[in-house]
Amino acid sequence: MRLLKTHPILGLVNSYLVDSPQPSNLSYAWNGGSLLGLCLITQLATGIFLAMHYIASADLAFISVESIMRDVNSGWMIRYIHANTASLFFAIIYLHIARGMWYGSYGTPRTLPWSIGVIILILLIVTAFLGYVLVYGQMSLWGATVITNLVSAVPWIGDATRDLIWGGFSVGDPTVTRFFTFHYTAAFILAAFAAMHMLALHEHGSGNPLGISSNADKLPMHPFFTLKDCVTIVGFFLVVAYLISYAPNLLGHPDNYIPANPMSTPASIVPEWYLLPFYAILRSVPNKLLGVIAMLASLLILLAMPILDLGRFRGVQHRPVTRFILVTLAVSFVILLQLGALHVEAPFVTLGQITSVFYFAWFLVLLPLAALIDNTFGEITLSQSSYSLTSQNRPGIRNFSTSAKSNQDLSTHISSIRAGELGQGHPFHLVDSSPWPLSTSVILGTVAASLILTFYGATNASFLLLISTIALIINMSLWFSDIISEGSLNGDHTMSVVKMLTNGMVLFIITEVMFFFFVFWGYLHSSLSPAVELGSLWPPVGIEPLNAAAIPTLNTILLLSSGAAVTWSHHALLSGNRSGSINGAILTIVLAVIFTFLQGYEYVTATFTMSDSVYGNIFFLGTGAHGLHVIMGTIMIAVATLRLVFYHATSQHHVGYEAAILYWHFVDVVWLVLYVIFYWWGS
Repeated sequence: MRLLKTHPILGLVNSYLVDSPQPSNLSYAWNGGSLLGLCLITQLATGIFLAMHYIASADLAFISVESIMRDVNSGWMIRYIHANTASLFFAIIYLHIARGMWYGSYGTPRTLPWSIGVIILILLIVTAFLGYVLVYGQMSLWGATVITNLVSAVPWIGDATRDLIWGGFSVGDPTVTRFFTFHYTAAFILAAFAAMHMLALHEHGSGNPLGISSNADKLPMHPFFTLKDCVTIVGFFLVVAYLISYAPNLLGHPDNYIPANPMSTPASIVPEWYLLPFYAILRSVPNKLLGVIAMLASLLILLAMPILDLGRFRGVQHRPVTRFILVTLAVSFVILLQLGALHVEAPFVTLGQITSVFYFAWFLVLLPLAALIDNTFGEITLSQSSYSLTSQNRPGIRNFSTSAKSNQDLSTHISSIRAGELGQGHPFHLVDSSPWPLSTSVILGTVAASLILTFYGATNASFLLLISTIALIINMSLWFSDIISEGSLNGDHTMSVVKMLTNGMVLFIITEVMFFFFVFWGYLHSSLSPAVELGSLWPPVGIEPLNAAAIPTLNTILLLSSGAAVTWSHHALLSGNRSGSINGAILTIVLAVIFTFLQGYEYVTATFTMSDSVYGNIFFLGTGAHGLHVIMGTIMIAVATLRLVFYHATSQHHVGYEAAILYWHFVDVVWLVLYVIFYWWGS
C-alpha cells in the first residue's frame, strides 16, 4: 500500500482510482464513466486483434472479415464483441450526456470536462463511421459514398477535398486504406482525450445529485464506489454475452452481409442506429450545404450549453420547467432516431423538419426561457418569507429516509399543524407560483385540437395527438409531484386544506354524475320509444346484444369485490394496520386490471360496433366512458399505494387516498347502473 502511494506511476493511479474523494451521495447514474472506460479498453483490445488479420483493400476487405469470422480461432467472438460494444459505447455515452444535462454537470467549474466530453462524442462518431466502412459490405460502401460526398458541399475546396479522401474519383481501394489508417489512429487519439477528460474532472471532482458543494461530505473512490461500479460492469458483461451469443446482428444492418457492389444501390441507405438522429437532421434540410451545417451544429451546440443555460440553480431539483423541457428534448431525440431509419417520403420528411427545428429551438429558445422562468419562481419563493417555513416552526416537515417508527409518527406532526404554528393568520395554504396550471391548459388545448384534427383526417394529427398526450402525462406527473411535496414533506395541508380538498373531490364527482346521467337519459330515451328507423324495436333489428350472464356478470363481481377490497384497505389504514392497507390496495388494483382486460375482450368479440345505430353508439359511449374512469381510478389507487409504501399517508393524514376511494366507489355505482340498464334490461 505504501508503494501504491509513493511510486510515481502507481501513485497517479491511486489518486484517481483509490483515494480520489467523491461526493457521498453519488447514485448509479454516475457509473457511466467507468462503463465508457471499459468500452474504450474493450474496443482497443479487440481492434488490435482484428487489425492483425484485416486486409485494407477494396477487393479483399469483405473477404478478410469473413475469414476472421470463419477461419481465425475465436475470430467470430472478437469481431462480434467489437461490433456490439461499439453500439453499447454510444448507448452509454448518450445516457452519460443525458445525466450531465439533467444534473447540470456542464456548469462552472466543470465546463472544461463537459467541453472535452463533447469533443470525445464527435471523435467517437468519426471513429465509428470509419470502422463501419472497413467491413465493405453494401451499406458500408454506399454509406461512405453518401457521407463523404457531403464534403463536396463546401464552397471552392469541397470537390478537391472529397477526391483527396477518396484517393480517386470514387470510393475504392485507396479509400479503404486511408479509412483503416485513420480508424486505427483515431482510437488512440480518443483514448488521449479520455485521459484529458479525467484530468479535467479530477481538478474539481464530480458533481452530485443535489447540485450543491459536497466538500464537507466525501468518501474515497475505493471501496465505496469501485464496488458500485462493479455492479454495472457485471451487467455490461451480461448484455455483451447475450448479444454475441444470441443476437450478434441485432444492432447491425443485414445489407452489410452483402459484398460491396458499386453497380447496385440499396433500396435505403442508412447509417448505424447511433447516427440516425444526426442523419435525420441532415435529410431534413433541402439544401446540401445547409444540411451539413445543421448536422454539425446539432453536435457543436452542446458546447454552448454552459452559456445558454441562464439558470441560477445547478441541476433540475429546483427547476421544474427545465425538468419538463429536458424530457421533451429526450423525446425529440428518440423521434429523430426513428425518422432517420425511415424512407424519405411524406409524412416523415415533414416530421423530420418539425423535430429538427424543435431540437435547435430547444437549445436556443426553450432552455434560456425555462431558466429565466425557474429563476423567477425561485426568487418569488425566496421572497415570500412569510410562507417559507423551516423545520423548526413546521412540525409537518419530516425526513422520509428515517426509520419506520419516525415515519409512522408523521401523523402526530401533521395533525399538530395549526394556523399559529404556520406563522400566518389563517389555516389555509397560499400556493406558491407554479407553471403547471398554465402549461396544463396549453397542453390540454393542444390535445383537444389534435383530437379534432384526427377525427377530420388531418395530416400528422395523430402524431401531434400522441406527442401532446405524452406531454400531458409528464406535465401532470410533475404537478402532482409538487402537490405531494407540499402535503407530505412541507406540511402545507392543514386540516382546513384537507377538508376543502375533499369537498373539491366531491364536487368533481357530482359533475361526473351529471355526465353519466345524460348518457343513461339518452339510452332510456332511445330504448323506451324506438324510432321507426330502428324497426320500432329495442335492441334494433340486426343487433345481437351481449349476454348479460357472461362477462358482464363476472365484471360486476370483480368490481364489487374491488370496492370491498379498497374499503378494507381504508379501514386498515385508519386502524394503523399499514401492511393490511397496502395489501387491500394491491388487491383492488389486480381486480381492476382484470376488469379492464375483460372489458377490452368484450369489445373485441362484440358483434356490433359504435357505428351500428344508436344502440352501438350509446353502448360504447357509456361503457367506454366508464372504462376510462376505471383506468383513471386504478392509476389513482396505484399512486396512493406507492405513497403508502413510502409512508406518505398515515391514519390521520391521507386525503389523496380518500379521494381515490371516493372516486372508486363512484365507479362501482355507475357500473351497477350500467349493468342493470345496458346489459340486463336493455338486452
